Amino acid sequence: MQEIIYLEPDDEITSVIDRLKASTSVGVALVIPRGSSLAQSLINLKILKRSAEELGREVSLVVTDRITRNLASQLGITVYSKVSEAEHSRPILVSTRPAESKTEILESSASGIRVNTYNRYSAMEQEEVEPTAPIAETVDDEKIGTTVEASEVVEQTVGDAEDVTDSRDEPEDLEANEPVVNKHGGTMIRGRRGKSRKPLMVFATISLIVLLSCSYLLLPYASASVKLKTEDYSKELELVVERDLKSSDVSRLAVAGVLFSVEKEIAKNFPATSKKNIGEKARGKITVYNSYDSKTHKFAKGTKLTSNGKVFVADEEFTVGAGQPLLVEGKVTIQAGEGMVNVTAEQSGESYNLAPSTYVIEGAPSQITGKGGQLSGGTTKEVKLVGEKDLDTAEEELRKELTTQLTTELLEKVSKEGYRQIDGSTTEEIVSVSFSKSSGDEAENFDATIKSKVFTLGFKEDELRRVAVEAISAQLDANKMLIKMDSSAISFEVVESNRDLAQQKLKVTYDGKISNKMSENEIKSKIKNTSVAKAKQAFDDNESVEQIDIAVWPKFINRLPLMDNRIKVSFDYSE
Repeated sequence: MQEIIYLEPDDEITSVIDRLKASTSVGVALVIPRGSSLAQSLINLKILKRSAEELGREVSLVVTDRITRNLASQLGITVYSKVSEAEHSRPILVSTRPAESKTEILESSASGIRVNTYNRYSAMEQEEVEPTAPIAETVDDEKIGTTVEASEVVEQTVGDAEDVTDSRDEPEDLEANEPVVNKHGGTMIRGRRGKSRKPLMVFATISLIVLLSCSYLLLPYASASVKLKTEDYSKELELVVERDLKSSDVSRLAVAGVLFSVEKEIAKNFPATSKKNIGEKARGKITVYNSYDSKTHKFAKGTKLTSNGKVFVADEEFTVGAGQPLLVEGKVTIQAGEGMVNVTAEQSGESYNLAPSTYVIEGAPSQITGKGGQLSGGTTKEVKLVGEKDLDTAEEELRKELTTQLTTELLEKVSKEGYRQIDGSTTEEIVSVSFSKSSGDEAENFDATIKSKVFTLGFKEDELRRVAVEAISAQLDANKMLIKMDSSAISFEVVESNRDLAQQKLKVTYDGKISNKMSENEIKSKIKNTSVAKAKQAFDDNESVEQIDIAVWPKFINRLPLMDNRIKVSFDYSE
């Protein structure tokens, strides 16, 4: 049995020879994988065979590649299709000969035939070998194919033009050898070509034609910049943003809206600004005189007596006696009746400690007056109180601050979700307001807390612009179109908003330009597969086109591509 050696695709010839040397078997079968560099080189196979002969090894190959099988067969190397075939074959050891021998001399002692066979793969010129003593070597009759006389030479040649060096070309497929008469009159055995090179040339020609055709279709590229004539155009329309609308409706000029809301509570400490005097009140007694009439006058508790702008209050009910008429020096006078009353200052403070003075009595004639001595006991002591004004001021300040925060957070929330709100379209609701102190409470400061909620109706700005553009475009003439649809061309503002934000009415204004309709396909159909000059001439009489610039690549072609997708069209507009 032969030893099986498996090779790798990148094994070099030197490593293969080293493995042959290490083998102890006479027969060695090399399993060559597809793509092996060893199998694709005729020189490597020749070196392999020569080294095997020098080492006394019978080398064979297990390979399925047709090219490798042909190369090996031409060199006389046994080839198997399967490893199992190589394992069950018996190696036949052939006699070795010097590596530099270029000619095999075969002679049959039985028939007296001398066969001079040239080694076609030696890459050297054919040599004539003089007759020598016969070499005991068996000649395969099937390979010789005929019997010739001793004077006739059987030569096997490759042809004058054949290159026997390492090549990637497909080797000749040698069929059964057939005799051919050479120029010397002898018989030459050589293989016939199994395949013609003509199909290869046809294939190459067709491939070249296909390549040129594809290059003509795919290589050229062109760009056309078309400047269109324009005119100014303005239009206003009213759109509605509806909260419960699932999708925008151009026919109703309605855009789908989403309700957004943010709720927040803040608290802050405020100082008390009101003041209160909690000092003692001045007290004293006042004598009331009746010089008015001869009747008795009664006054209720709480009657006010005023002097120098200071008000005092009667602590109890009091009575002023009747005046008595008197005749004095021939004149009638009234002797005033009297009455006493304890009074207390209406307000506390030292300023109510009055010196003796005259008092006007509330509800009494001017002739009934009071006169008192020194009033005392009044003291001044001020404290801060939480006034009603303090509470109102705190609530207003907190509300403004909270509204600013809520509006900012609401805008961020709307923007984060890809929506847009219109400035001034926010609705606010005060949820609760509370204070740590009530009005009139004595305190240096107090806490105020407010909770509020803001709402807005958001919409997709791109969707609103789309509805607006479609609605405005529908009102244009059939051959007109809107152009330069940038953000500055369309503006909108809130006209009306429901309190519950179920609907918002917007006024949309378009201030831009219009032009005659022209599409990319229309441009491409006129300029494709034409010269640059003709492409430009195609728009000379077009009233919509102000200018067209065309560039092609490669420049030497000077013709636009045949395929639409190799032409890029861009539009510009006159101001």
